[in-house]
Amino acid sequence: IVEILVSSGKQIEAVNFSHAFGLVDKFPPVPLLKAYLKDAKKTSQGKSGISQNEVI
Repeated sequence: IVEILVSSGKQIEAVNFSHAFGLVDKFPPVPLLKAYLKDAKKTSQGKSGISQNEVI
């Protein structure tokens, strides 16, 4: 289930699930959270570029 959450871009839910069911050794939270931040940064940069083009 954690792998499905990660592959669908739901890293925060994956961290919550792995912690709740004691799977932190198999799915450590730090890499999952770093992947979430990387995706969020990528998404925010893409959206800000679109909005700047719309203004111009």
